[in-house]
Amino acid sequence: MLAAAVVLPVQVACGSRHTLVLTASGAVFAWGWNKYGQCCRTATVLDLLQPGKVSTDHCGKAVAVSAGRWHSVVSFSNSQHGNN
Repeated sequence: MLAAAVVLPVQVACGSRHTLVLTASGAVFAWGWNKYGQCCRTATVLDLLQPGKVSTDHCGKAVAVSAGRWHSVVSFSNSQHGNN
């Protein structure tokens, strides 16, 4: 959760019913409606009411986030892209 530590947001992306936040350290948090997995977390949970950290450890440091109506995209410093 965001309240557990000091988090400096540097970018916010809003989809139709979900939100992504990129922090200065390269962490990504997501919450909102998750029917299609657009919050990049357990797809069996439809409504994520609290921000949760998205697992990006295998991809490097996140440098940008974007959200569309039913999807999310995270860009990484090593030029990889994760999307859902």
